[in-house]
Amino acid sequence: MTNSVNTLEMINYAARQSDRWLMVFMLAAVLACAYFAVKWLAGALERLEAKGAAERKELVEAYAKERTERFDILRKLQEESTTVIRENTEAYSRNHEVLDRVLSHLNTK
Repeated sequence: MTNSVNTLEMINYAARQSDRWLMVFMLAAVLACAYFAVKWLAGALERLEAKGAAERKELVEAYAKERTERFDILRKLQEESTTVIRENTEAYSRNHEVLDRVLSHLNTK
């Protein structure tokens, strides 16, 4: 019973106060809510930035890996083409020598 009497006395006392204190209390409450809302939004932004940084890092690593694999494939193809060109050049030289010998042999007869 004492609690309800104390509560009623506090409500009665608050009702007798001027509206100025109510305005001060409301301003303080709004500022406190704004502070916590900004703090929460800043935390959410930091979490999103961290998540974005992690995803960007993964994408860059995946791109670098894919790029390295493609360069390795291109390097291998270049080596194979160089080998084929060298072999064809050697075969052309040998064929040219054989053809020269055949022509020189035909010209001597």
